[in-house]
Amino acid sequence: MFPGFGSWNDTTAFGFTLHENSAQWLRIGIARIASDVVRGVPREWFDFYWLPANARLPSCVVELNNPLALPHVPQGGRQVRTLPSTIAETNKSDLVSRASPTINIDQIRLWMSLCESSHNTCKPPDNQQRVPTRLIDINLGENTLDVALRDIITVPKPYIALSYCWGSSLPLRTLRCNLESHKKGIAWSALPVLFQDVVQIARLLQVQYVWIDALCIIQDNMADWTIEGPNMANYYGNALLTVAADTVPDTTATCFPRSTSQPIVLSIADGSTKVKVTKIPVHVSMKSIRFEKNPPLSMPLFSRAWAFQERLMPVRILHLGPEELVWECSSELWCECGMPPDIWNGRPEKSIQPFRVSHYHALANGTDLGVYWHDLIEMYLIRHLTFGTDKLNAIMGLAKQINNSQNKNSPLLGNYILGLWSSTLENSLLWSKRDRGHSRNSHFPSWSWASIEGTWLYERLSPLSGFVSKATILRTPPESWTIDPTRAARNYGLVISGYAVDAVLVASNLLAGQNQVQWTLRTGFECDNDMELIVSLDIDLYHRRGDQAAEVTCLQLGFSEIRLKQRSWGLVLRAKTDDNIEFERIGIMTASENWYNATSKRRGIKIL
Repeated sequence: MFPGFGSWNDTTAFGFTLHENSAQWLRIGIARIASDVVRGVPREWFDFYWLPANARLPSCVVELNNPLALPHVPQGGRQVRTLPSTIAETNKSDLVSRASPTINIDQIRLWMSLCESSHNTCKPPDNQQRVPTRLIDINLGENTLDVALRDIITVPKPYIALSYCWGSSLPLRTLRCNLESHKKGIAWSALPVLFQDVVQIARLLQVQYVWIDALCIIQDNMADWTIEGPNMANYYGNALLTVAADTVPDTTATCFPRSTSQPIVLSIADGSTKVKVTKIPVHVSMKSIRFEKNPPLSMPLFSRAWAFQERLMPVRILHLGPEELVWECSSELWCECGMPPDIWNGRPEKSIQPFRVSHYHALANGTDLGVYWHDLIEMYLIRHLTFGTDKLNAIMGLAKQINNSQNKNSPLLGNYILGLWSSTLENSLLWSKRDRGHSRNSHFPSWSWASIEGTWLYERLSPLSGFVSKATILRTPPESWTIDPTRAARNYGLVISGYAVDAVLVASNLLAGQNQVQWTLRTGFECDNDMELIVSLDIDLYHRRGDQAAEVTCLQLGFSEIRLKQRSWGLVLRAKTDDNIEFERIGIMTASENWYNATSKRRGIKIL
């Protein structure tokens, strides 16, 4: 079905039938001899064939400047053919030696033009045109490379935003002491290499302004952060383009791809036809962008918690990968080498929807945003934060975006309260810590997932899955996007009325490889209601079997019916005060429904 030819005459004859459904892309199958081509070792013939969707990409492609009369080539497809061994002498080592940092600005302009002209989903809503408080003016058209910080108080202006890793060495920042100086001007030589890169991109695209958080937010002014932090969703969402420096760990290195795909133009011996040889870039960035739940070590930006929301909030992103550019917007995912979107590791495009596109559809098409939020938090918590106190700050913009996306097609989420939504609070509290650990972040209340150090596991219980709430939320904190350091911890208390059982928690067996212990809950001297059950703890109460038992209170949140058996779900609490008025959460538990009915009493409990 995919014909191959062994000689130059075969390729010129074209005495074969092409199937339209197989005419995805025409490439040179020289992967097995690519290294010989680079070294200039002569070969008599190269193989020529149509590449099926489930085949590996070759290392190089070869194109003729004179189009061939091939039927059924898709619009925009590149017509390529093989080379005879009589290529004129040239420095073929250039194919691998050309690895200096470059930026294909023509490709970026083309993608931008296509996106702006044909993607309705990439047009930001008019009601979200929030103007950044400050922007970097790159002095476009002036005879200087220096830039300056500007207060923006007029109509919205096009700007480019930067998503990047700060790294261990702090970048140039705007502080209270240098704010006025930065407004007068920032010398080009004072800008880190990464900041220079994004300014160069802006110059080439003729965009006058750039938004970089380190420079546009006063970093040592909490009052300024209180204003700017909640608006980051709008700042990224309203940018003309967001540049993502995927491969650099800090601001000291260039983010431009070290491209080995610069074309080498050769001539066939008779001089009548020119041939362009291009090395296929490594598709690490494409793979990383598709498979979002496992960010690779080679792409430092994808492993950072702050960058997670910066990936989802922009309308369009330009990823600067190791060897090529990748364009990701709300409608498409394109890479610089021109590889068709339906070829990637033999898996068709329809089976792996780009993460940015799927995010747009989740917000626009009535997806259950409560369930989707839990999925996002699961992906977010595997990423790294330098400061644990930023756990809610680093996802605040995304929470704002989710909140603004609520519509008549999706269940209303209610108020956002420190990582959870009020309308689904009973079942949203049933998260557990996935990995074992000894610490808790006391900066946050114990009932919020933000209090744990590590990743989480959410019990997917909802009314649709048969979950029935048995608790009543009596009082919640006011809508809170993050912790206010000026407020006392008790202001973030959660008051729940439900069936509660006082018990003694006794460890009986540690389950290997899990943050779970086989426990016995003893509710009285008679022990009639004792039972073995698995309790998932947020913190390690005991490091070995046989330690002293703990007095706890088990608060039922609801029950679910699984395979005709009812299971009750609840929180495991520990008193923080001697009068048993205030409690902290230490885990979750599940038991048979009648376990609560036998000895429980309904009461109101305040959880801090």
